Amino acid sequence: MQTRVPCPHPHASLIGQQFGSFRTTKLIGEGGMGSVYLGEHTLIGSKVAIKILHEHLAANPQLVQRFYAEAKAVNLIGHANIINIFDMNLIPPRLYYLTMEYLEGYPLNNLLLQPMECHMALGILEQVCDALDAAHAHGVIHRDLKPENIFITQRGRNAHFVKVLDFGIAKLFSENTSPHQTAAGILVGTPEYMAPEQTSALPVNAKTDIYSLGVVAYAMSTARLPFGGNMADLLLAHRERLPMPPHQLNPKLPQAWSNAILKALNKNPEERFESARAFAEALACSTHPLRTTTQAPASSPPLFANGLPKPQEAYTAGVGNAQACSLATQASAPLPPLEIWDEAQHNWSSQKTVEWNKSGCFVQGTSLPPLFSRLRLRVAGQWVLEADVVQHVGAEQSKQWSLPEGYGLHFVSTNASLQPMLAAIEQGLYSNPMPTAGLSTQAEKELDALKKRFEQPSPYEQLGLQPNAEFANIRARIREIHKQLHTLEGQNISDPQRQSIQHLKSQLEKTRATLGSPLARAAFDAQQKNFHGIARSVAAGLRASEMEQLRKNHLNSHPKAEGIAHFKMLMADVLSKKGNISRAIQFMEEALSEDPLNLGFHQRYWTLLNQEPQL
Repeated sequence: MQTRVPCPHPHASLIGQQFGSFRTTKLIGEGGMGSVYLGEHTLIGSKVAIKILHEHLAANPQLVQRFYAEAKAVNLIGHANIINIFDMNLIPPRLYYLTMEYLEGYPLNNLLLQPMECHMALGILEQVCDALDAAHAHGVIHRDLKPENIFITQRGRNAHFVKVLDFGIAKLFSENTSPHQTAAGILVGTPEYMAPEQTSALPVNAKTDIYSLGVVAYAMSTARLPFGGNMADLLLAHRERLPMPPHQLNPKLPQAWSNAILKALNKNPEERFESARAFAEALACSTHPLRTTTQAPASSPPLFANGLPKPQEAYTAGVGNAQACSLATQASAPLPPLEIWDEAQHNWSSQKTVEWNKSGCFVQGTSLPPLFSRLRLRVAGQWVLEADVVQHVGAEQSKQWSLPEGYGLHFVSTNASLQPMLAAIEQGLYSNPMPTAGLSTQAEKELDALKKRFEQPSPYEQLGLQPNAEFANIRARIREIHKQLHTLEGQNISDPQRQSIQHLKSQLEKTRATLGSPLARAAFDAQQKNFHGIARSVAAGLRASEMEQLRKNHLNSHPKAEGIAHFKMLMADVLSKKGNISRAIQFMEEALSEDPLNLGFHQRYWTLLNQEPQL
């Protein structure tokens, strides 16, 4: 049962108040919509952040809806680089709050006192782009991306692990709201980072977030914003003025890096990158020599991924005799079949190629995928790899250079078994092998390992995790396995292998249903007498009322458990009074194994653990 907290005065302190299973201990931040407090679990001491809607906004139903939209959006996306929200609730009459992941670190704006090195900026921006891509894939746009909403924390060896915050004004693509409903009397977004369409009451989409991220990238690269001034000046500048190219402010920047940022800042959404991932790829290409692509002047033919011109006679003059001979030989030699994975149709589509080398290939065709996008390829029906689109040859360039229309691909990674074939192609010695259905040896081993893992009865063992695993680790492992299965499914596989993958996907979904939410996990862990897992569910927001109902069900099916557990608890009390903490802990663990959903037992157990002498 929750403690009733009176609706506070706007300046009243909420420190020490109870919110569900957590008690606030200090104020850690304030924003336009709410205040954020540090909360500690009253039983096991775990920390969360509690975001409370400002009292003066709580009377506006639209603002309350916007406040809770954050939890809805984050729950829908479920990404490692987006802050987790565990619960949302109301303490009558108007105290609305969210319980979310507590992060230790600092916002990105702390790093913007001077221009950042490209490699450091890229590591951060790629993670933000991953988070945005996940949001956009679920129909969610952030609409208020800025350095204050990009939080930097430590995760393992990664000192700049990103968490994107504040989806409080996020909007679903499919949401049909009028401008008045959307605005609720407040300009949605932050003027310094707002896309032109936001200031013009035009529809917003994923490219709106790409513009805002472009402003963030500009600030990271130059330690300056593209535009300044008061609100009116800012809004007008975003709609009408062109920013100074970043490399003119910071000469250390590659021009391609600067160009990528300017493309993200294009006034016309259609001229921006197709996706956040494409933006990240453009930045990555600008910092990697083999992945750099510059726009060639109209009078010059394009360079291929490794710097060699195309093999047509029209421009072999600039290539050494040995290279020209090799390229001319390749033009008449057989080339391996190439297929590209079609995400929309969920199948492989055959493509015609006119050049190959160890770094990539050139695909002929009039349908050009976005520049810097990443494609999945299957070569000769056997090898699956990824490649970046690094060149476009459109209709105009095709006429000027007497080339077929198409695009150049640069291989991101290739396995060792593919290298001899690529070398043979360059020497004109390649002959088409007959493709055989079935996974490669390495992929077959991966599939067998997954099948063996999912033969285990416990969902924890299926995920390769301990029974006391954190929810974040469970979700990350599920995403990892799902991605692995998706990759295997896209290869040239036999029907039995495809059936095995579908079966594993079904089992993974069952595991997700069992361990993916606090309530479902607690119900499973109670059957397994796994009180450590139940403690994780409590920390993740399992409500006292839900836990009590689960406990009733558990005790009904184990009629002797409550009595045995009570006896074990009494023994633990006696031993703790005698100072034998270690033995008392053992008895409390036995008590919890019998009655794992007893909140009072959990509290005594954690109290004893805190009393145990440290060796």
